[in-house]
Amino acid sequence: MNDFAKHLLDWYKTAKRPLPWRKNPDPYWIYLSEIMLQQTRMESALPYFETFIRELPTLKDLSMVDDDRLMKLWEGLGYYSRARNLKKGAIYIMEEFDGILPSDPKELQKIPGIGPYSAGAIASTLYQKPVSAVDGNVLRVFSRLYRLEETLPSAALTRAVREKVLELIPAEAPGDFNQALMELGALICKPTSPACSTCPVRAFCQSAEAEDVAEFPRRKKKSPPRREHHTVLLLECNAAFAVERKEKGLLKGLYHFPMLKGHLSTEEVRKTLQKEGFVVRDIFDQGEASHVFSHRIWQMRLYHVMVDNSTEHFEWFEKKRLADLPVASAFRSVKMLLDL
Repeated sequence: MNDFAKHLLDWYKTAKRPLPWRKNPDPYWIYLSEIMLQQTRMESALPYFETFIRELPTLKDLSMVDDDRLMKLWEGLGYYSRARNLKKGAIYIMEEFDGILPSDPKELQKIPGIGPYSAGAIASTLYQKPVSAVDGNVLRVFSRLYRLEETLPSAALTRAVREKVLELIPAEAPGDFNQALMELGALICKPTSPACSTCPVRAFCQSAEAEDVAEFPRRKKKSPPRREHHTVLLLECNAAFAVERKEKGLLKGLYHFPMLKGHLSTEEVRKTLQKEGFVVRDIFDQGEASHVFSHRIWQMRLYHVMVDNSTEHFEWFEKKRLADLPVASAFRSVKMLLDL
């Protein structure tokens, strides 16, 4: 074993967090954790992981879950395509691999929702395959170790880091090595204020020696998120509320409250609804709210509107039933009005 791997693994033995799938390296648990942790912080994913294991304890249960229930369990975790791929992946594993995750990374990448990183993590952790698992943490660690000039994010940087990982990964402990690299990035080599003084591989780090750790990884300039203005309506008729389900786009598979483009005045809302055939009784201005997505910001004006008739354009649910539906977290402010 090379010196870098030895120092890293010695540190990992004592510093690693006691995560559920480390205590119980069940294939289903590892599969579930890898999908949940894509683009999501550990502390955010853990409560959802525990809920899924309690509600859907086996891969078969996941493959058979009702779509609405699945999205409700995932509600608030974001990047909802992961939830859809999670179920698709479970079905694929049950049908194509008899419910057993394959050991070949190429076969793993045939499963919906699993890319090179997740395939490498699963293959190395479950089957001790000496393959790389390069996520954002590992990209940051190796950018600093070798002062790599390739920018983040880029395919060039990912390729460079994969090559470096494969040079160092020990055949006798590939799973722990990959996990240790990710743990190093999460606990020590953080994006800001890295704990270089306690880093177990500081002696191997070129940017630590050059005292320019903060300059790595090199980054492309990000475009500012696009601001969008919407008017959101809490339409109420006979104690039932209007929602509609998105079948495509950003909020696919989730319910959302009626939305109109732009910030409309009370009178503009009234006229718009009357044109749609509603008999408007009262409109209550509920102020403004915002929701930040990864690439856009919704600035929302909220109205609670009492109407005397419903229409088939929307689905109408009483408050108790509405609480069980998977509603996009962007509408948290509207749900708060209903005390959901």
